[in-house]
Amino acid sequence: MHLVTFDIDGTLIDSQDFDSNLYVESIQKVLNVEIGSDWSKYKQVTDSGILNQIIEENNLHHSSIDIHRKVHRCFVKKTEDYISNLSGSLTEIPGAKKLIEALSTKKGVALAIATGGWEETARMKLQAIGIDSGSFPLATASDSPDRIEIMQIAERRALNGKTAHKKTYFGDGEWDRIASNQLGYQFVGVGNSVESTFKVSAFRNLEAIFAKLGV
Repeated sequence: MHLVTFDIDGTLIDSQDFDSNLYVESIQKVLNVEIGSDWSKYKQVTDSGILNQIIEENNLHHSSIDIHRKVHRCFVKKTEDYISNLSGSLTEIPGAKKLIEALSTKKGVALAIATGGWEETARMKLQAIGIDSGSFPLATASDSPDRIEIMQIAERRALNGKTAHKKTYFGDGEWDRIASNQLGYQFVGVGNSVESTFKVSAFRNLEAIFAKLGV
């Protein structure tokens, strides 16, 4: 069994800019705290992990649960409105939907999504490029603030007790590469934001990707 797992933002969907902006806006609206979108300074680059660190740095532990609820609700609404204003569609990384559909039909491949975004917004964005998020296992920052744990949860859900002889993760961030290395995954860098020996700018040439994956 070959486990093939994908990130979402910047990997399947061209959503990094608007997603980061809406997240920053949500933090500012709820907490009146100014943050930048340089996620490299955060220990856990996930929606819940970043928020945990902001709460810690601003000594807001006493209302942590309430803050998570309010920021989450605000961010989900902003994302919903953004997608609605685009008539319900987003821009995919070219070939993303076809790649997911093709991999889902291949024998010996277990497919999963492991993203640092919250579940509601992750499902919204996948739907907006025509990918049915209910057709394969999904793990998000709603499951854990820790990216490695998110990937492990996605793995357990996808394999359902089976053993994978190979594991591959498609991601676009340095944190994706680090987590993949720690978990023993082959890492495929998407775009120009991260260095990798296996790198793609898009998914137009599916046969070349399949040959590289060995599926």
